[in-house]
Amino acid sequence: MFEFAVLGGIVMLSRTRAYKQARHDYALEAGRAAIEQHKPAPRYKRQDRKSYEKYRYHDFSNVGSAAYSKGHGRFKLKGPLPITVSHAELLRAAGLSPSQSHQTKNRRALQSALERLTEPVVSALPPALRGIKQTGSGALRLIIDPKWLPASNYGRVLWPPPKSGSKILALYLFIAGCQLQSDIPSSIARLYRRIGIRKQQPGHALRVLEHALDGVNKHLAMAKDDLERGFPRKIRHKFIRDGQYVRFVAVYTDKERERRRIDKEWDEMREADKRQSRITAREKEDAERWYDEQEKRIAAHNKRVREKEGYYDDF
Repeated sequence: MFEFAVLGGIVMLSRTRAYKQARHDYALEAGRAAIEQHKPAPRYKRQDRKSYEKYRYHDFSNVGSAAYSKGHGRFKLKGPLPITVSHAELLRAAGLSPSQSHQTKNRRALQSALERLTEPVVSALPPALRGIKQTGSGALRLIIDPKWLPASNYGRVLWPPPKSGSKILALYLFIAGCQLQSDIPSSIARLYRRIGIRKQQPGHALRVLEHALDGVNKHLAMAKDDLERGFPRKIRHKFIRDGQYVRFVAVYTDKERERRRIDKEWDEMREADKRQSRITAREKEDAERWYDEQEKRIAAHNKRVREKEGYYDDF
């Protein structure tokens, strides 16, 4: 459990520091290349100043920012990412308090956890750390495998994670990956397999699940409303289909329910505005198309009249 907290701290520090800087450098290089490619030629005396200024300050000024945005979205880490952190920073990122981050026992536990992370912890992924070095100042230089830093597929969990048991932590992460607002249930057999509960004795397995859910709810109850809003304060469960499936339901505070209701109304209003904008754009396009057709009909009619009366445009 402590190893997972350390791994989560490493990922968070990497995303906010080295990964963010690497993505910025990649996007900046893409923007510079686009600017060099579309840079206008120097203005000469015979060149139209008006057209040059329009091109320079409108089209050219947007080339770099557009290429930067595209490069920012296309960035994908290709090689291992190094990051330098102190022991205290990493322990605080793992959820320890500032005083606990300076204790000798926690630093020894950190060293053991880092050595464990140089070995495979998940069958589908390589080891999270490719190397650990200590700098002259005493800081840690960690080499992180790029498979642990994907460009997307990130979720939100209340941090730090629970540390009172492996089953509690596994259920906590399982629920965090569920869509609690939907009515889609989870298979109880799949749930037991994912969080490591043996189902040979159904009664014992159910008691272990209830104990793990109590631990998850105790951890969620520690959240602060102002700083960690958006997370449920309790998780309820309901067995359906003769106990073969279970459905988890999030319970929010009154303040959070009101905020979510307002956000939903705003989303519905914005979606209605978008639909109206699309309808207005289609109506405008239809009107312009109708006027163009009318102009063509009038021009064709006038041409036929002139030809009938003996007047021609071409000689």
